[in-house]
Amino acid sequence: MTAKTEGVAFTHTPHPRTVAHKRGTVAPVKVGDVARTGFNGAVAKALTKGIGSMPFFWLLALLMAAWMLFLGDAVLGDPYPWNLMLLVVGGIFQALAMVAIMVGQDILGKAADKRAEDTFNDAAATLHEAGQIQVHLAEQDKCLTTLVGRLTA
Repeated sequence: MTAKTEGVAFTHTPHPRTVAHKRGTVAPVKVGDVARTGFNGAVAKALTKGIGSMPFFWLLALLMAAWMLFLGDAVLGDPYPWNLMLLVVGGIFQALAMVAIMVGQDILGKAADKRAEDTFNDAAATLHEAGQIQVHLAEQDKCLTTLVGRLTA
């Protein structure tokens, strides 16, 4: 877009990111867009999302309560289930879950990093466009001042 009056001109130069948004070639980042995770990554992501949920918390709480109340003795023949429960839940399960969650968080973190980078690029494009507006308004002010000067003379 160009505005010309008596030698004063403004030419809008759009930011490439703005052009990409107008064309529709910029899409929100999803976890699958960031990295190919393969089977192990897919399992880690699923475990991270599953273990980090309230339904899993309630399931684990109910299983531990049932184990303490009656399952330890009835199923495992352990009348005092605390030691075995602490070994299984506190040691084995936590160690396996911790590794899977760390891998899943790494994969999910990469997507968050990419989204943050896209947000930064969008902010840079917005600042560029705001600067273009400022320049355009300054050029219009010059033209209007010239016209008002001529009208009052």
